[in-house]
Amino acid sequence: MILSIGQFAITSRNMLGIGTVVDVDIDTVSIQYFDSPAPEAVKIVEVCVDSVRPIQLSNETRVFYRDPTTFRWSVGRVLDFQKDTRKYLVCFPNGHRELLKESTLFTRWAMPIADPIELLAYQLNETPFWHEGRTSFIQNIYSQRRLSLGMPSLLSSSIDLVEHQFSVARKVLCDPFQRYLLADEVGLGKTIETGILIRQYVLDEPTEHKVLLIVPSVLITQWKLELKLRFDLSDQLGESIHVVSRDDIEAILQLGPVAGMVVIDEAHHLAAWAVSLDPSERSRYNTVAAFTADMQKRVLLLSATPVLNNERAFLAMLHLIDPVLYPLDEFTAFKERVENRQKVAEVLLSLQEDESNYFLKQSLESLDAFFIKDRRFSALCQELLALIDEDVEEEHPRRSELIRSLRLHVSEAWRLHRRMIRNRRGTTTQGLIPGRQGCEVCEWQSAQQEKLESLFHEWRIGLAAHVFDNPEFRESGANFAKELMQAVVSNPKSVARLVDFRLRADNDQSDCFPMFSTEPETLIALANHARRCNLADKHRVLLELIQQLETVSRSKMSIVVFANDAETADDIFDFLRVSLPGRIWRHSRENSGWTQALAFSASSVLLCDATAEEGLNLQKRSACIVNFDLPLSPNRIEQRIGRLDRFGTGKAIKCYNLVLASSLIEIQWNHLLDRGLGVFDQSIASLQYLVEDQLARVWDEFIDAGHEAFEEATDRLGGDDGLVKRERRIVLAQDELDSDGFSAKCDLEAFNALAQLDVKASALCEAIDGWMVKRLHFRKSGEKGRHDQVVKYEMCVRDDFKPWKKDRTSLMPYHEWDHFFRKSLDTDVRPREPVISQTHLMTFDRQEAQAREVPLARIGHPFVDAITHQIRLDDRGVCFAMWRYCPELVLDEPATIFFQIYFLIEADEAVFRDLKERWPSASITALRRRADDLFPPIAFRMLLDSDLNRITDTGLLKTLLQPYSSKGPGQPGPQDFNLNFDRWKTVEPYCDSNVWRELCYAAGERAKAGLLEQTKLPQKIKETVSRAQRMFALRRDQFQSRIVRSTREREVLVSEMSFEKAFHEALIRSIESPSIRVDSAGGIFLSNVNPFADERPREDDE
Repeated sequence: MILSIGQFAITSRNMLGIGTVVDVDIDTVSIQYFDSPAPEAVKIVEVCVDSVRPIQLSNETRVFYRDPTTFRWSVGRVLDFQKDTRKYLVCFPNGHRELLKESTLFTRWAMPIADPIELLAYQLNETPFWHEGRTSFIQNIYSQRRLSLGMPSLLSSSIDLVEHQFSVARKVLCDPFQRYLLADEVGLGKTIETGILIRQYVLDEPTEHKVLLIVPSVLITQWKLELKLRFDLSDQLGESIHVVSRDDIEAILQLGPVAGMVVIDEAHHLAAWAVSLDPSERSRYNTVAAFTADMQKRVLLLSATPVLNNERAFLAMLHLIDPVLYPLDEFTAFKERVENRQKVAEVLLSLQEDESNYFLKQSLESLDAFFIKDRRFSALCQELLALIDEDVEEEHPRRSELIRSLRLHVSEAWRLHRRMIRNRRGTTTQGLIPGRQGCEVCEWQSAQQEKLESLFHEWRIGLAAHVFDNPEFRESGANFAKELMQAVVSNPKSVARLVDFRLRADNDQSDCFPMFSTEPETLIALANHARRCNLADKHRVLLELIQQLETVSRSKMSIVVFANDAETADDIFDFLRVSLPGRIWRHSRENSGWTQALAFSASSVLLCDATAEEGLNLQKRSACIVNFDLPLSPNRIEQRIGRLDRFGTGKAIKCYNLVLASSLIEIQWNHLLDRGLGVFDQSIASLQYLVEDQLARVWDEFIDAGHEAFEEATDRLGGDDGLVKRERRIVLAQDELDSDGFSAKCDLEAFNALAQLDVKASALCEAIDGWMVKRLHFRKSGEKGRHDQVVKYEMCVRDDFKPWKKDRTSLMPYHEWDHFFRKSLDTDVRPREPVISQTHLMTFDRQEAQAREVPLARIGHPFVDAITHQIRLDDRGVCFAMWRYCPELVLDEPATIFFQIYFLIEADEAVFRDLKERWPSASITALRRRADDLFPPIAFRMLLDSDLNRITDTGLLKTLLQPYSSKGPGQPGPQDFNLNFDRWKTVEPYCDSNVWRELCYAAGERAKAGLLEQTKLPQKIKETVSRAQRMFALRRDQFQSRIVRSTREREVLVSEMSFEKAFHEALIRSIESPSIRVDSAGGIFLSNVNPFADERPREDDE
């Protein structure tokens, strides 16, 4: 390899891009990097000769050239290269071409424009056409960044924007320590919240991220589909994102220790292993706990399981996110804390602003016992009691303020964990969750099935007498009775198998109980009759029901049929597919073919067994459930309905239950589910442990009472005074304590602003088209035609150099396109000429993205982010200069000069780097987001007159801000002339080039000073600092509320509080001294004189 001075070269030792070789030694090479024509705008770097390679500039590369005779700079683009002479054919504005030596040309390095005013001062401006295109894109991107609060993953995911999910993402992503338990109720979109967080981690750490998702094996396919279709992470799946079964210990051992983010779905199952009697399960939990103990890892646990009556598993979950604060060996203390929490929670419900002074005083006295050493509680309480003694009105402002402060303090002090987020169905989710529409019973008749149930009752009566005499066998007897009863009502084939098992069982086995004297004879009769039973009549009733539902819905209903076991479901499928060809599918863990049912536009039937009851998303816009049989577990019914009663569906979910008309057991069991628990009308997910406790009692009583046990349970659980209503009040109280303390009003305002921006997504499409299509001449094609909303962008190259109006050569070097846009390019297709490369399909419409399963173009999408990066390195559009001819104007001088300067203002990120060094586990991107949240980025335009004073005259502003127009004479409105290389010579008599240069520099300085003196920016900074002070005070109070609780928690919180204080101080510095950057600049000569009247029309746009 031979390097020569004046040759373009690139080195692997830095990321500065292309430079020019200025010196060559034996071991080293000096490379000069060019930023702009300003004398100081060059940088020379010495690197090892082995790291350098010469490079040929690609066609369409922008190059700068200084005329050796006039010393004037001009800028053009490469059209061709002659290797033998090392000369480049360069096209300058308006078609002028020249063959120039390589050593006389300069090309910009791969760094953003340091100061656009430098280019403007040296008259290296482009037409305002370029500036308008660039500014339109930059402003749109900054609007997205400002309103997304630094969460581009939220905007660019193919999901509906929902308030509670926005709040969850905002809280987690603004936390520098992202270790959370996401405990939303079933169906509220924990998967979507997690997908947002995973995608943001990938965007924040594009090369360093490593994600491990530990999920139930049945959900692996679903998780992969979600990450691929909703979050555009298909390229990362299997590479940097791994979805593994919680039973795959080898994969967990291999991937867990190196993962930067660990996600555990259905975490309560894994947590239960912590106290399992099975050593292998305990070992698996300990393995996960070992690598999640690294506090630098992001850890997300997903579980809707309530804490009440589930303290051990819940402690094990909290241990995974905070092992210091929640050690497993302190279960007794944790259980006592949960019990006391409930007492506090019940009192907190009555601590309301509209409560009478008499009852309010009682509530304060009840709380006092739980805050003995809490000085803040005492101070607030004493002040409020003083007002109560004065018997002030309920509307008294200080009274209301003190009650709110006390509620916040109590909930903060007794919140289970500050990084647990729980959302319930309520006002914020209304309209997003379909809800439930009750159930309808569909009766069927069968004399054989009636006889089978009669034989079962004969056996049950014998069992009752047996356990009366032998009470030690009552529990095992009840368990077998339940299992046998389920077989009787669901699948007679399995009755014989259960009987055979019972008859063969040895009496000394721990899980069996001794047979009573008449049991073998009774069971044999039961089994023999069960072998003669079949469910053909039930199948026919099911078919009639499906056909009726299809008729009523006009063939647009999605029907999900659940059966208790796989054998029953297979039999149903074999029967129905004859009558419902092409529109019935069977769910299976082994393959994903059944997912076609979810995309089927007409009526469809999906057959499911118990394996589909947990975790799957089966929702559609119009769907219902048919329970071929009813499991003798209400929580399984809840799981079934939860597959459809989920975020993102439309109509309320109705259940149709097939019930044997003569069966009192099936009828009363249906009543217990419907009237007692209300599971068909409202989710009972938060009641699952109450349900388990009550059902244990039901099955104990069932031995003696049969179906009457169900009747008694219905009376006990249902009604306004029933246990279910009472338990819901307890859960509500617990949720009050676990509220996150964030301002709901603040979240709602931010969410609404973001949603409004998203509605105007067409503006981003126009901005991208304005830059990529109209300026850079890329072609845009719709997947299904010209006007399709699913599009791709194509790079075109022509070698004839003719000024084609269509499919002209794209004005970007291929090496830049391939480098910056690589992640968005579709390399699996071979495009047709003149297209040489194209992007993947994308859309700007959120609904279209979801319907057609294509990525959504917003910030965070690789194509949009690539343009954002490319446009900052491109000098086109960063400055402009034009002559605006307005013959009707009355001016004191032939031409008056005005300047337009765009600033980008944001919190200074540099101050956060020291924090990262002191707290390595803190996320720097989270700190950046918190700064953006408080002080969103601002794009600000300043216009100055010839005396460099800010323009405030509205008439003059209207004249200056009219869009650039190169229309010809005789047309209405001003006539604009781009000041290109030749026209600057014409303008010289009106403004000498040296004077112009000094004026430009002075305008830049004056505009920046005016930004801090003559605009509302200082006031905004002051208000933001004040808001930051208030938020820090609130956060400090929240920490102090918790610090009084325990020594261990005090140590953890004091450490975090020291971080919060350091971050607060850095944040104030970053806001008080923000980063202020000139993004673009322009000069406007306003005149009633046309110095270009004799000039032929030119093509200025390029």
